[in-house]
Amino acid sequence: MAAGQIRVIGTQQHLKSRFGAGYRLHVSHSPCRASDLDALVQHHIPRGRLKSRQTIPASRDQQSVYSLPLRSPLSGLLSSLVAEKNGPTAVDREGERDGEGERPAPESRMVKEYHLAFSSLEEVFLRVAHRVEPPDNDVEYSFE
Repeated sequence: MAAGQIRVIGTQQHLKSRFGAGYRLHVSHSPCRASDLDALVQHHIPRGRLKSRQTIPASRDQQSVYSLPLRSPLSGLLSSLVAEKNGPTAVDREGERDGEGERPAPESRMVKEYHLAFSSLEEVFLRVAHRVEPPDNDVEYSFE
């Protein structure tokens, strides 16, 4: 409902896919690697946009939130995020195939944590409400 009238109707999934803003990617990362993370997202999802970046309290890390379009090809980006979070495996390192080499320290990794979320129903309601013109201020309403 918006301005007292029903504007859209459907299941949660239908409304989210029709009126949703796409996906939100939340990434906790090292502050010194923020530009690398931006480049990684842009490489895989050129229409992805940074929405916010803030320092995480009680930590030296930052959290960046990206808005990704609804029909974005996510598999390449998610694979890269997993690789950045986990660091190279023993097989990935040059000449080391015995599995006894050490992984990089977690502090030096670009990605600490990440999660991907679909548009919330609240975001859908806000988008629909913003499409409706505000009511005429000259109209008097009476509640009897």
